[in-house]
Amino acid sequence: MTSAVRSALAAAPERRAKIVCTLGPACASPAGIRELIAAGMDVARLNCAHGDAAWRAAITTEVRQAAAELGREVGVLLDLAGPKIRTGGLANSERLALAEGSTVTLMAAAAPGESADASGVITTSHDLASAVSPGDVILLSDGLIELRVETASGGAITCRVINGGELASHQGVNLPGARLPIPAMTAQDMADLHAGLAAGVDFVALSFVQSAADVDLLRQAILDWAAAHPEAPGAAATAIIPKLEKPSAITELDAILSRSNGVMVARGDLGVELPPEQVPVLQKRIIRAARRHHIPVITATQMLESMTAHPRPTRAEATDVANAVWDGSDALMLSGETASGQYPNAAVRMMVRIITEAEGAHQEDFEPRRRRREDGTPHSIPETIAAAVATAARELPMAAIAVYTQSGETARQVAAFRPPCPIYALAAEPRVRRRLGLYWGVTPVASPEMATTDEMLRRAERQLLEHALIRRGQVLAIVAGVPFGISGHTNLMRLVRVGE
Repeated sequence: MTSAVRSALAAAPERRAKIVCTLGPACASPAGIRELIAAGMDVARLNCAHGDAAWRAAITTEVRQAAAELGREVGVLLDLAGPKIRTGGLANSERLALAEGSTVTLMAAAAPGESADASGVITTSHDLASAVSPGDVILLSDGLIELRVETASGGAITCRVINGGELASHQGVNLPGARLPIPAMTAQDMADLHAGLAAGVDFVALSFVQSAADVDLLRQAILDWAAAHPEAPGAAATAIIPKLEKPSAITELDAILSRSNGVMVARGDLGVELPPEQVPVLQKRIIRAARRHHIPVITATQMLESMTAHPRPTRAEATDVANAVWDGSDALMLSGETASGQYPNAAVRMMVRIITEAEGAHQEDFEPRRRRREDGTPHSIPETIAAAVATAARELPMAAIAVYTQSGETARQVAAFRPPCPIYALAAEPRVRRRLGLYWGVTPVASPEMATTDEMLRRAERQLLEHALIRRGQVLAIVAGVPFGISGHTNLMRLVRVGE
């Protein structure tokens, strides 16, 4: 057994929920990445809104090297910037004062980055006139400035200032509730995607998703690139994580989730597009829907934001993290806390402590799963096996579940039913093991392909016994698909007493 496998098993975390860390200037050195992994990072997020493709490729390599040295499986998530709408530059001053009750005009810039002209027209990166009607609200500067549309014609939008303030250059623009006539992926997104796939990222997050068709667009782009680059095996299976930050996406929630490998509750822009009091309700709704679709859900934004400047979080932030765990999040994400904050490692360690405490203090009341889905169709055989092993783990003093998986699907299904004991996912492919790092309660373990069921049973027992993760006489569950080598063919569950 390799030293990396020994380290992975010996360092199996007590916590079940995973941690996603955004990399940036505060932690992107080789030493900084090692420290984050040692502190508890499971997935590294690369935000395409910052840095360039060469930097992200280099960081991906450094994450791989550091994870291998520490005996961990750490995934890399490429977060596409998406079609973020912004104001243009300001021609004559650094800030433009917008007084309450005054009128302003918004118009698409003739060229990217074009400044406001002498008449005070505020330029925008996209033509928005066709997406709004009189009475609609437009928010600037992440919601700090509120405008109400009076007229929209000829590409120009005349607005009344409801809540004024000082507008700086290149500020965000939000149109709450509007379905925007803009593509899900920009030319820059496509270039970033191709560079990320070439670097071997494990997950791609799609920003500002408005419909299920946006997810289909990204899926096809990945498949097209993979078909053109046979030298990058496994790229076609890159996981897609839509970011839910627009109300229009909520209306197609189930259709979006059915096409995705996970989902992110992106509370930043969602909290601008919607009244703040609606965000907690939507967070719970999205998490429940993701659990229903058996895909992992990441809760993100301002989890421990005060730790960008302070060594300890606020009590409200600690409670927010704990509640996200109790809601059923598979993973929690740190953004500025690790990318640019003063205490990136402390933020990760604090996240670990809060998650561990929350999971230990609150035993989830497992809802019995319906034998049929809401649409009346029965569960598949793999789903039924996953539900059965989770039920057995609650009924028996089970020490662990060992899952043999080729694509990661078996481990995903088992994790979705939240068994109370550790899940060890044995997989041969490094790319599969890195994806497993996002799944709740799953510890990925390197294991060669098995030829027979008996060999599989012996190896699972031996690996877990060697590292004192199970003891002789304890109950161990083995889940796999036979014959071996067929992805998504889970059909075997065996319960054994170790050593007998």
